[in-house]
Amino acid sequence: MQSRALDSILTILTDSLRSCSDFSLDPIENSARCVAIIFLACFSTKTKVFITNDLETLSQVENLLSQDGKRGQCPTKISDELVCSIAELPSFASCLIPNALFFIFHCLHAAIRVASSQKRKGVTEEELESVLNFLEEVTNVREPYWSGPIQRLEEGAFTYDGPGGILQIGIPPETIKASMLQGKNVPQVFVFPPPIYKSDSSIVEVEFPVYFNFFIKNAFKNPEFRVKFIGTRDQIDRAKIAFNESMFGPGPQHIYVKDEIDPEKAAQGYWIDFHKERNFLAYKDGGGKQPSTDHFADFIYFDEEARSVTFHQKHSERNVDIKIEIQWHKGGGLRIFEEGEHKATLDTSFFGRRQERASFSEEFQGTSRSAFDPPVLGVTFIGTSHGFDPKGRTTGFIVWVNGKGVLVDPPIQTGAFLRASGIHRKFVNKAILTHCHSDHDSGLLSRILEGEKIEVYTTKTIIESYKRKMNAITGRKDIGEFFVFKPVPIGRPVPINGAMWEFDYSLHTIPTIRFRLSYNGKSISYSSDTYYSPRGYTQLVEQGVINYQRDISLRLFTFCADLIIHESGVPPIHTDLSELNDLPDNVKDRMLIVHCSSIPEYVNKAIDKDRTLKVKVTKLRIPETGVDKTVSLSVGPYNEGFSKASRVFQTFCSVFYFRKLTPPKLNELFSSLEELHVLEGATIIHQGQVADKFYLIESGQVDVYTEIVVSLTGENGNLCQARESKLLLSLVRGDYFGENALYYGDRHSKTLASVVAATDCTFLVLPRSKSIFHSNLVFFLLFFCVF
Repeated sequence: MQSRALDSILTILTDSLRSCSDFSLDPIENSARCVAIIFLACFSTKTKVFITNDLETLSQVENLLSQDGKRGQCPTKISDELVCSIAELPSFASCLIPNALFFIFHCLHAAIRVASSQKRKGVTEEELESVLNFLEEVTNVREPYWSGPIQRLEEGAFTYDGPGGILQIGIPPETIKASMLQGKNVPQVFVFPPPIYKSDSSIVEVEFPVYFNFFIKNAFKNPEFRVKFIGTRDQIDRAKIAFNESMFGPGPQHIYVKDEIDPEKAAQGYWIDFHKERNFLAYKDGGGKQPSTDHFADFIYFDEEARSVTFHQKHSERNVDIKIEIQWHKGGGLRIFEEGEHKATLDTSFFGRRQERASFSEEFQGTSRSAFDPPVLGVTFIGTSHGFDPKGRTTGFIVWVNGKGVLVDPPIQTGAFLRASGIHRKFVNKAILTHCHSDHDSGLLSRILEGEKIEVYTTKTIIESYKRKMNAITGRKDIGEFFVFKPVPIGRPVPINGAMWEFDYSLHTIPTIRFRLSYNGKSISYSSDTYYSPRGYTQLVEQGVINYQRDISLRLFTFCADLIIHESGVPPIHTDLSELNDLPDNVKDRMLIVHCSSIPEYVNKAIDKDRTLKVKVTKLRIPETGVDKTVSLSVGPYNEGFSKASRVFQTFCSVFYFRKLTPPKLNELFSSLEELHVLEGATIIHQGQVADKFYLIESGQVDVYTEIVVSLTGENGNLCQARESKLLLSLVRGDYFGENALYYGDRHSKTLASVVAATDCTFLVLPRSKSIFHSNLVFFLLFFCVF
């Protein structure tokens, strides 16, 4: 334990004793006041909230600790009631202390331990150091406090399993998958935690819990099975805004399709009527009408004056009265009662902390590090499944053009995937948002809020819907301030990363774009979520839902490409797999199926309205995920060589130190580069050697280590010092190191760390020995970087 922490707690204890001159810590009789003083000292040390000299608080804690009104008798077991009662004291409740119950519980445990073990000897520094070590261990776990039958489901979600069934607190994206994967029933009751937004994602993602209970559990037939959402009025109102955008799409006043269709295409008679198309696809109630939000879920509001809510829940043919209390004002604690009996407590202030979901990081722990070199043209799939598949990630992928990536509907796991794959975010700084269903847009927020602004390509109709949704969730006035919106026209190609991309709307329940790109004679298309049915299109033309030009586009747009990425799912809001199975073999040979958990051996093909025929599935396949399974399209050796040279030069120009140099100076430096290949495990530079080269990583990954001095206890008990290597960070393609060689010119500066190749690597090396690498270069670098 560091002596600073020990000195801190001793100082706090001393100050506390001075303010309580009628009491001494030597000897101790396990009195409530003694425990209260030590508790407050520990609590202040660990939380940095100093309330130890508050005599009123000290007396209040002492009274709570006293058993049966007997002053001086302190409990040996810490009850949930005691922990919550201390949290409700004005001195604690008035401070914003994240995870307060956790610290209260463990600091109480430490204080009782000191008092009970030192009744006659008094409090020693050794005992206090032991206690601090204990506190350091438990508080580094960073778990929230809970009691009763509560379990962590995943990062951002906990479940309570009682007589009334399962109740879930927190709703992160894809949360129903966590329940399914663990073999648990998907809950019917969800409670919103105090923060409904956590740094880079929503934790009130209500869309798929609604779909699961309404459509899969058949709540549309029996309203008793409808999902229940419990929260404050502000939380529920914001969640409803987000759900409405996902479920119903933009209102008529927010549809801008007439302005989005290219004038030349519009002149050819192409038009889209979203209202008619949605009316064909949307769910309707028994009266043939599209129901409102409240038809899909029950929204239950907290009584904000009483800070509680009571409701009835039917479970196993039994009606149970459940009460949920918001126990303290700022901490965010919840207490759960069933039939009037207290069952559980959860400190929900933990939800506000930024922490990557454990399930995401663990998912990629086994990913092998490799020297991934993006193709000139190709696709890397991050996920290929749908929102109800517990074992598969939702569909999202990277389209590579000239070695730079465009994210398409990035899944929530995208950040972890990129880091595990060694892909620098500056090479994937563009994204396409196809539509605003949560299995397609939930991962975009973290991409937007991480690092530099990214470019988001979509239509005005879709981006405005997304902004309304995310503004409601995050509470921000305009989430659009955090990214660069690039509007795409319908029917006119636009350049992105050197390829020409054409966009069109698919046929879905809410506005959804699809695309087709071409580069040097090769093309890739993506259907996005869509209803594809030639027979169905004919009927829609007859009914006046679509016109002839729209019919042709829906039939042909996706299939005119060398690589076809097509979705499949439950019709009519998705494409029936039997429709894709009917396509010619030369089309299926170029096709990859996404939004699908598996390809069955047989499908039922509709013969007419009342008859189906069992047909064998042929040549349909789901692509594999991961950078090592990247699908590449050859564009010829000349184009690939030109693309690589251009990519290397762009990477060089993006180096911070070179960003303001003139073109002649950049060309001079670039001409001085030498290419270096090293094998995995090789040491590129050693800490302390002369910094004589600047390295730019062209491909591969490296680890950066520094040597530190540590104290060890020898066999004879004597302290000795030793050196060990500590991993500082890992660098990937586009990163660089050895910049001391740039700054110090002829002076022999030393390297500050060692760099080891974690994979086979290729570097662009700028040696200081080159004639250009002298004072004139240093002058240029310093002048332009400063000014």
